[in-house]
Amino acid sequence: MADIRHARVVRSEAAGEGFWLVGAVAEADVRALPGQWGAFHTDLPNPLKPGQTLRRAWSFARVDGPRFELFVAVVGTCTRWLAERRPGDALPFTGPWGSRFVLDGDDAVGFYAAGSGISAVATMVEAARLAGRPVRLAWDRHGGLDERVAGWRAAGADVELGATVVEEGARRWWYAGDGERLDAVLAGRDVPPGRVERFYTPRPA
Repeated sequence: MADIRHARVVRSEAAGEGFWLVGAVAEADVRALPGQWGAFHTDLPNPLKPGQTLRRAWSFARVDGPRFELFVAVVGTCTRWLAERRPGDALPFTGPWGSRFVLDGDDAVGFYAAGSGISAVATMVEAARLAGRPVRLAWDRHGGLDERVAGWRAAGADVELGATVVEEGARRWWYAGDGERLDAVLAGRDVPPGRVERFYTPRPA
């Protein structure tokens, strides 16, 4: 089992209906690459495993040395626990886990985020822009990360808020979202031409 890493919450604020932005500082650099996530250990008893507590995987929305942010949708027991953390609270975790986001070729890159899928997509958008790629981002929410969205637009990204369908505008697309919510958005739709990679965040829990 991976060693538990220790962090302290330094920021916790509402970021739109049902969403919270949680910022924390770990004891050492997190070293998460775009697209990776952490497994956060709650103090809630696990009803299926007596003597153990619940854990929740969540994508890093920002990483800067030991500092990181999570954009959390309150959809269940563990996500409510994350959203209820306040400055000074402990936030133990393991990771980073998962495959890193890899760019190849020189085509424009497209992202579609459903709900809190933006937490997974945020670091990938910034990596693509730093690499000089044209970026198209469609997010089905109308707000919640206003400063980040403004920064992406200022950097030249094409950002559409409140989007309910995926349109053309990129050769390679990543999809991230809240499980069934994302499946419902994509069900029966033809995805744009080009290579498609679905990047799912964990289902609500």
